[in-house]
Amino acid sequence: MTLLHSRITGHGGHPVVLLGALGSSTDMWIGVQDALAAAGRRTIALDLRGHGASPVGGRTRDSAGTRIADLAGDVTETLDSMGISGADLVGLSIGGAVAQYLASAPGTRDRVRALVLMCTAPTFGDPADWTTKAVAVRSRGITTLRELSEGTVGRWLTGDFRVARPATALAVQEMITRTSVEGYAAACEALAAFDGGPLLPQISCPTLTVAGATDPTCPPATLEAVNAAIAGAGTPTRHVELPGAHLLPVEHPAEVAQVLGDFLGVTAGR
Repeated sequence: MTLLHSRITGHGGHPVVLLGALGSSTDMWIGVQDALAAAGRRTIALDLRGHGASPVGGRTRDSAGTRIADLAGDVTETLDSMGISGADLVGLSIGGAVAQYLASAPGTRDRVRALVLMCTAPTFGDPADWTTKAVAVRSRGITTLRELSEGTVGRWLTGDFRVARPATALAVQEMITRTSVEGYAAACEALAAFDGGPLLPQISCPTLTVAGATDPTCPPATLEAVNAAIAGAGTPTRHVELPGAHLLPVEHPAEVAQVLGDFLGVTAGR
């Protein structure tokens, strides 16, 4: 497994672990971390392997390539190294897939006190598309990442936001292109093989699903179905829809922090 880079802010309460999107870094959580720290809550944003400042290396479970279980193992090992045995967990997009695994697997589910699944899904489209993307990234490197980043930002952020905040939109695009080639490709492989459908009924901690109203990648109906699958097993759930597209923590950090605070609690005494 791999020890992951972290950005830790705040001091109070049980830690909130933040897991982000494909091609992202901890920078996507800056506004949310600022707000939760001001409210007295400790947050730990993690870069997935090969993303941001996290190393690419790490063992995989088989020769087929990286799987979501491997990325989840990185998170567990990293929290172990910090002496953290339990935390609230927030996952967006592929980070949400990792969170689904951690909150449902027998070896880790008891460590997740509460779960937030934001702009994510139990499956992510045609597996062949992800495999093709992994091959393309490995063969053409940064050129492919630059090409992918343009379309990705168009899906992640609304048009109005990109017009009003062009520097932020450009920073998100640059964040994607700075992702290591192998880290991006391995994450594509993990998404190709992921099926969270059987995992959702195994989640027993309080769960919040959060959708972006205009998210074309993981639309509100997908998050509602995820919520229903978890609630159907008797787990207490809530569902919230916010204005914006896929990268809600960047487009609406204050609103995201408010939703997290309302669900998780933000006081040091929690």
